[in-house]
Amino acid sequence: MNRKIIVLLGSLIAANAFPADAGLDMNRLGVYYNEVVPVGEFEETEWMDIRHESANKDDLPRVLMIGDSILGQYRQPALISLQGTAYISSLGTSACVGNPMFDLQLELVLKPYDYEVIHINNGLHGLNFPLDDYKKGMERVYERLQRTGAKVIVVMTTPQARGEDGESDGIIERNNVARELAEQYGYETNDLFSLVMEQDNRQDLFMDSVHYNENGAAILAQQVSGKIEETLNSKK
Repeated sequence: MNRKIIVLLGSLIAANAFPADAGLDMNRLGVYYNEVVPVGEFEETEWMDIRHESANKDDLPRVLMIGDSILGQYRQPALISLQGTAYISSLGTSACVGNPMFDLQLELVLKPYDYEVIHINNGLHGLNFPLDDYKKGMERVYERLQRTGAKVIVVMTTPQARGEDGESDGIIERNNVARELAEQYGYETNDLFSLVMEQDNRQDLFMDSVHYNENGAAILAQQVSGKIEETLNSKK
């Protein structure tokens, strides 16, 4: 596998690239994107976490996992399950696919490596964007992933702790969009939403309204690692 070198210019993201009156203009960041995201569409705290495990090794296939804080919970047990099978890179972010900041973050994690499998979930942060913007963003991301040559697995976002039909409507809508587009692009899916909803004790798997305790994270990690290993084996 070929590893690429990414050079980051310190001036790329400067204070004057974030005009308070206009929102975030991606053209000021040198990115081809013709929309401005209003400041009001950002969350109070936006964050990003990129990790490359065994960054100096290439004797095993490399897998990229993308998600949000839920990924942060199942990432480590999944990583342990995949030891000796693959090296794991990950992008955890609060940015929604409707937010062009997601595109920038995606480029940062895609550039250094050639990935065999990309396991991607947008997460609950997408609920604050209009559904049409979410779909456009998802299409843009899927097209970018298609150019990597990796096998892509689209993950269905997990439900809220007490999410029945009414409380999970927004999640279900976005999962439907993700599933329909995955079918169009020929991507596989990993239905973590149904996995959680089918658990008889699902109320006992959460530590708050959306995040999982150790038992819940283990259940997610088992299905995630199993799906990734299955996909890697199918490429041999």
